[in-house]
Amino acid sequence: MIAEGNREKVDVRPLVPPSIFVGAGWLATCKLGSQIFSWIGTFYVASHLLPADYGLSNLSTAFTEFAVILTNLGIGTTLVQRQEVDRDKADTLFTATIMLGLLLALSALGLSYFGSWYFRNPDLVALTQFTAVIYILSSLTIVPYNFLNRDMRFKERGLLDMYSVVASISAQMLMAYLGMGVWTLLWGSAIRFLVRLGLAFWYSGYKPRIHFRYSLLKEDLGFSAQLTLNWFLFVLKERSIPIIMGRAYSVSQLGLLGFAGSLSGIPNLKIVQLLREVLLPLLAKRAHSPAAQLSGLGTALKVMVLLVLPLYFCGWYYGQDTLACILPEKWSPMFPLFEVLCLVQMWNVLASIVSIYNTAQGKPSKSTWFELGMAIIVPGATFAFRYLDLFHLAHMWSGLGAVVFIGWFAWQFRTEGAFVRRFLGQLLSVVVICAALFCVDNMIAPFSTVQMGRNGAAWATLAARVALFLSGYGLYLKLAHWDFLIGLRKK
Repeated sequence: MIAEGNREKVDVRPLVPPSIFVGAGWLATCKLGSQIFSWIGTFYVASHLLPADYGLSNLSTAFTEFAVILTNLGIGTTLVQRQEVDRDKADTLFTATIMLGLLLALSALGLSYFGSWYFRNPDLVALTQFTAVIYILSSLTIVPYNFLNRDMRFKERGLLDMYSVVASISAQMLMAYLGMGVWTLLWGSAIRFLVRLGLAFWYSGYKPRIHFRYSLLKEDLGFSAQLTLNWFLFVLKERSIPIIMGRAYSVSQLGLLGFAGSLSGIPNLKIVQLLREVLLPLLAKRAHSPAAQLSGLGTALKVMVLLVLPLYFCGWYYGQDTLACILPEKWSPMFPLFEVLCLVQMWNVLASIVSIYNTAQGKPSKSTWFELGMAIIVPGATFAFRYLDLFHLAHMWSGLGAVVFIGWFAWQFRTEGAFVRRFLGQLLSVVVICAALFCVDNMIAPFSTVQMGRNGAAWATLAARVALFLSGYGLYLKLAHWDFLIGLRKK
């Protein structure tokens, strides 16, 4: 430890910080490897489970997810944004996560009975109570995990995430093969958080002690409270959907919705999460220069528009044909729902990038307006039209997300007219290019006599169509944005 008056610094940062680009490359490589394995495992598990299993898993956290916000209170983000190195404060934050984790575990035990009564399903009691274990493991991970984020140690972060995903998916594949049903999903989550916990302490080098001083915690209560409010509003929007629909739809239908949401969120969990994890500490280190922070946000949004949004568009256009080649017939009602949810995810991830910028500035209250609008409008519209089919509800969520995000973005940066016009122009150009390529695909589709399904000919046809899209889009990037993409290495 390094003495500093009567306070000590946490000796968990590397002597020579690694290159941001190299570290991000490690993180991207690890995420790619874990994602390939995760896809294989997820589709294998889905072929052995029923939609009702996913529905039960989703309902088991319908109410406890609201209590999850207490296990963080913005602590992890505070460590990164404040670049915290004080040992006493770190131990205080760690002790606070222990107390909050135990509180959440107790709330899960009690809410299990309420959830079982509300959804009229006694199986939810044991399932919800088991989530208490997951919440405790998750809360204990917050401080050491975010030390790695704070120091931009992306190589260790990537290895940590990859090992935890491999352990979780391997266990799920075994349990699915043994016929453990919905418990496959819950035990998989528990194993992932257990591995994350152990590796977070190992890689960060943080050795915690039970120490609590409210005066140290009080320093950041305002900042943490605002982050917690934003997260609460996000959870309110997300979890209100199964709560509202839990009585109007069957468990199997909710399982279809939950699995479609998980698949459509894959780019968010992997690629977009990578960008967010690099962006927050990078922008936090530019706190002395608002212009540099805005420039960093512009770069991040352009990367999102050019490289990530086309993935969602492809999910919307090719999703049904792709899933028909992979999943058994029992999942076919989920395919069109997945396509629409890809559009829903787009607006969520764009908003999350702007929220990272606001957090790095120490002004998370700017994001509260977006989260508040979504928390009011989406549940309200879902309740009003809860008897529509899932496909049309998903279209409604997508439209609402687009209107709220664009309105909030234009309002927040109303004094930065050139910045807003540049972003909207980039967004429109990618939409037009993707639409044109999809029109070409649609025109040549009648010349293909291959029916989609789980066979070699269907795979070959789909691969050729996707290759045609990638070639066209790659040409667009080469002609219009190649210098920008090459220059990312220097940013």
